[in-house]
Order: sequence, then structure tokens, then C-alpha cells
Amino acid sequence: LNFFKTDTTTKGWFLRSSPTSLPNYGSQLPQQFLLEQNYPNPFNPTTEIRFQIPEVSHVTLKVFDMLGREVATLVNGVEEPGYRSVQWNARLRPSDSGGQASGVASGMYVYRLQAHPIDGGQAGSFVGTRKMILVR
Repeated sequence: LNFFKTDTTTKGWFLRSSPTSLPNYGSQLPQQFLLEQNYPNPFNPTTEIRFQIPEVSHVTLKVFDMLGREVATLVNGVEEPGYRSVQWNARLRPSDSGGQASGVASGMYVYRLQAHPIDGGQAGSFVGTRKMILVR
């Protein structure tokens, strides 16, 4: 199967782009939702977050600081079943200063995956949260 890497737009948000080959998991699709620990962790400035989706679902993957403020939205849309990989570059984030990118501070962050199967599905809704540490 193919994983999806991410790119950044001019505002620093992350969007899914073309598939990138990663280890072959065969033709079998995941049987359950899963959010893996990011790698590397701690990281500077980029890290990879992997997750799996067993059925067509509306998926959001967001990063929050320890005060609960949203720092980045890495995924927000309908995803097909499969294995996914998203990279987050902590140097880039939206800014109020004319779209100029500025990095986030060192520290602990939380990332949350929410998935809601389209048409109800058999797996039910999923919410997974993990911690990661940015070091500068």
C-alpha cells in the first residue's frame, strides 16, 4: 500500500499530496483505527505521524499546544481506507502577519486524530491522542 506524504502551502498548513511508497503491508486493509506515536520523538523541526483507517471516513488530525490552542491542522477531509503518513514541520505555521511563517516554541504538543465513518460504518467513530516533544 502507499502512504501519503504532505506538503506545505504558502500559509504553512499541511495538505495531502501524491502517494509516497513506504514498506509494503500487502494488499490487506487495516481492521481498526490506529494512531501511532510520532517519529522521531523528540523532534526538530519535522516529525512523521502515521495512522490507519479501516473504512471511508471523515478524518481530522490536529496539533495542539499544552494550553489546548490549535497549532496546526494536518488532515481535514474524507479519507479512503488504508495506511497514512503525515509530516509536520514545526517551523511553519499560519501567522497574522501577512501570511509569513513563524515556528512554534519548544515544548510538549498533543496531536489528535478524529475519524467518523461515512454512512455509520462498522468500526464506529474514533478519537486518538498522543504527545510529542519539540526541541530546539
